[in-house]
Parts: sequence; C-alpha cells; structure tokens
Amino acid sequence: MLEVRHGHQKWSITQLARQSKVSRTLIYYYFDSKTDLFRATIEYAVGRAFENVRALDDRSADPPTIIAAWLSNHVNKYAEIHRFVKIALDFRGAHEGDPDIAKTIESFYIEERKLLSRIIREGIKQRLFKSVDPNRMAQFISTHLDGCMVRSVILPDFDLKGAVGELHRRALEMLGYSGQTHLKLRRR
Repeated sequence: MLEVRHGHQKWSITQLARQSKVSRTLIYYYFDSKTDLFRATIEYAVGRAFENVRALDDRSADPPTIIAAWLSNHVNKYAEIHRFVKIALDFRGAHEGDPDIAKTIESFYIEERKLLSRIIREGIKQRLFKSVDPNRMAQFISTHLDGCMVRSVILPDFDLKGAVGELHRRALEMLGYSGQTHLKLRRR
C-alpha cells in the first residue's frame, strides 16, 4: 500500500489509482478526499484487528484463553496490525487536527481496553485471577503490547513472537493465574 511505504503525505490519489489499476473517478466515487480514504483505511484496520477475538469472545472461551487469543492475534495478524501501527504513526505526523481520524484510532484503544477489562473482570469473578484493578491491568497489557508492535515497526529483526510471549507470561503472573494457557503464535 502506498500509505504504508511512503507515508500519507507523500502519495496522491492519482498514484494510488495507477498502482491499484482503477480510475481516479472510481476512488472519488467512494471517497471524498485522500483524508476520507485514510480514515476508511484506519476504520477497516481497526475492524480487522478485533475480528478473530470477537469470534472467540462468545462467552464459551475462558478469560485466560481470550487474553491469549488477543495477544496471539497481534503476532498472527502481524502484517495487518503492522500496517495499522504505521498508519497511526503516520497520522500523528500528518493529521493531528482531523478529529474523525483521531476518533477512529482512539476507538481501537477504547474497544481494546473494554474487551480486556471485561475479560479480566470475568476472570476475577470466576476466581481464575486474583483481585486486581481490571482497567489498570488492561492498560498495562495494551501499553506493553503497543510497545512490542511499535518496536517491530522500527526494528525489523525484533523478536515480536518472543516479546509477546513474555508479555503473556508476565500478565498471567500479575493476574495470579496458575493454569496453562498457550499462545498460538504463527508469524515471525
């Protein structure tokens, strides 16, 4: 994708149309501007990031399994999430003033925090986890996972799989979980 390789400011709708082998008119039929297309791309990436975990989160999976799935999702869907991270970082450099794009990016973190907080709360209720502040623990997981993802963007040889595995072990340790839950990591 152009916005991933070159940054949002460095490509044009004409270049995108040429590379995608579609007409500019077709792109403008669906999107009012480059910023509108950028926002739609972010919305799509946010939706895809949650797709797998939503499928698991049908109340039949236990909280440790859902946390493991969320963390695994970031490794297994590395290419998509890697693009989302690059797009979000590009946004900060180019679109600070666009509230719609900022809300779309923020929606990812709000939904992530809600998901993790609810799962942690459920694990406490089921006595799988010790009593912790679910919101603070969700923030800890989210922040450290972000660090792993951003580092993987900056350092291509970074061991994302190992780092996410270590985050998983530390999070379960902090939650006082003593059972077995394995990350199913495929990529990198």
